[in-house]
Amino acid sequence: MAHAHGGNCCQSTAWRIRTVVPIWKWDVMGLTFSGSDGDLEPARVIDSGNASEERHGGYEGYDAEGCVRHGRLWGGRADENGFLWIGAEFDEPVQVHGAKFKNTGEEHEAPWVVLERRVGPDMWDIVKTASGSPDAAGEVFVVPPSKMPDGSVHTCSYTAALCDPRETPFEPDPDFYLSENCEGLWVCVSKGCGEETLHRACKLVRAAFKPEVRELWGQFRSWKGCADPGPMRIIVLDNRTDEYAGMIPELNNDWKTRNGTGCPFVVTSREDFHGGIASWKEGQLTLHEGFHGLDMVLRQLVDPYLHCEVQDLYDKYVDKFRNSGPEKCYASTNRDEFIAECFCILQDRLKGPLYEEVGLDSSSALQEQMPEVAELLGRFVNFPLDAEAVFSD
Repeated sequence: MAHAHGGNCCQSTAWRIRTVVPIWKWDVMGLTFSGSDGDLEPARVIDSGNASEERHGGYEGYDAEGCVRHGRLWGGRADENGFLWIGAEFDEPVQVHGAKFKNTGEEHEAPWVVLERRVGPDMWDIVKTASGSPDAAGEVFVVPPSKMPDGSVHTCSYTAALCDPRETPFEPDPDFYLSENCEGLWVCVSKGCGEETLHRACKLVRAAFKPEVRELWGQFRSWKGCADPGPMRIIVLDNRTDEYAGMIPELNNDWKTRNGTGCPFVVTSREDFHGGIASWKEGQLTLHEGFHGLDMVLRQLVDPYLHCEVQDLYDKYVDKFRNSGPEKCYASTNRDEFIAECFCILQDRLKGPLYEEVGLDSSSALQEQMPEVAELLGRFVNFPLDAEAVFSD
């Protein structure tokens, strides 16, 4: 029996488990999604394809409905990208804490499986990666891990999972963007944001991310099934005219956000560079979402084992971010939010009553209380940020 635990991640109306590396068939006996109060009842069942469909032979009894609703065998078949997945849709957004399923045999077994939530039209966000087989260590990584992972790495680390390289280098659409390549890291702001926003955004990424790291952003490739093959890049949209991610020429869909990361897009808002968003500090949103992008870049092109290394730090220090009241610091949510919030704290860009309560609202406090976290981040970023130099004209 395999388990993919999601922890306290964000809600969504659709969840699925998916193979990491493309295979032809996948047999799953029973799939259950669980929330905080027990098993969740889906409104609809979705899958990549199955052996009961006429196009795959029309064999009776291998459909997704039977697997999710009745615990029967799903004879999975791949989608057009070579991946197999099965999941459920819900009428209202739900928070999935885990998925329970059984790989049924070596011949049609998936060695690595991800739990994903839908974040936009045809866009899925990885919540957790889990080993479906004890013999999965032989997968091929883009770069060799410093230490063999013990059962949890990100999809973007696997060569076989990635999109083919672009035939020609990425160039931002000049009809939509003002843009600048920051030594590998493309910063693309909508024309509505203006030149000053582009100037400040470029100053921020150059101040925060080391040159050798910025170079890697330009080499990043998305995994198959993502809306764009890469590279990883930062997109800034104009809050004054309610621009949203789906309006960019690379997407042209209904992804209505200015504050999120969906590979390979780090999406942020103009107001983050002109006074800050609500009570947030200037640059806080871009730094937080930017680290989600960097996290994937590093796990693909520097060391897949960073996935495990950060998870271990999260497990060690998460209690420091659990406040006494019902509301908790966002850093306690999961591995990815933990390291992104720590990055913002290290830059002195994250303060507030919840972080003040736990005594982790400054760069010096984080360095003193969590030295291993500061050391890991210091391999790739500069800190603390000179905010006046970045956000002043």
